[in-house]
Formats: sequence, structure tokens, C-alpha cells
Amino acid sequence: MGIEYVFFWAIVGGVMGAVINTKKGYSELVGFLGGALLGPVLVWLFLLGGDNKKGLGLKKCPYCAEWVKKQATVCKFCQRELPPAVPAKA
Repeated sequence: MGIEYVFFWAIVGGVMGAVINTKKGYSELVGFLGGALLGPVLVWLFLLGGDNKKGLGLKKCPYCAEWVKKQATVCKFCQRELPPAVPAKA
């Protein structure tokens, strides 16, 4: 009874991995194998995780929307002066 669940989740994870990799422009075979090995739960966590740029000490430039360091005074992408950082309220 338990092996059926393993095969089911491997197939579901493989299909999800193949679809995701195809949409991102990568090999669907690699996506299928990765999804089958990692399982659908990890694939969904990878998809929904995204980048946590704020946790890395970055902020978005208000002019070009690129990520720059919080301490930056000039955007390294658009070369515009950044507004001063607003201190966090306690």
C-alpha cells in the first residue's frame, strides 16, 4: 500500500517539475527527474519561495526598481541619487 503513494507522488512531482522547467526554458527531462526525486512539496516550496531581498539588506530603487543595498546613496543601475533611508519605528 505504501509503495503506490511513493510512485504517485513521484509521477506528480515529475510532471510538475517538467512543466516548471519547460516554462523557465530548461530541459523538461531534468525537470521531471528533479521533480520525481524532490517531490511535489519541495517543487511548490521552490516556486512559492521567491527571493527574499529585504532579508538580505536590500531595497528597491524607486526609479528603476532594481535591488540595491540599503546603505546606498546612488543606484548602481540608473545612477540616480536615492532618497535617504527612513528609520524604522520602534
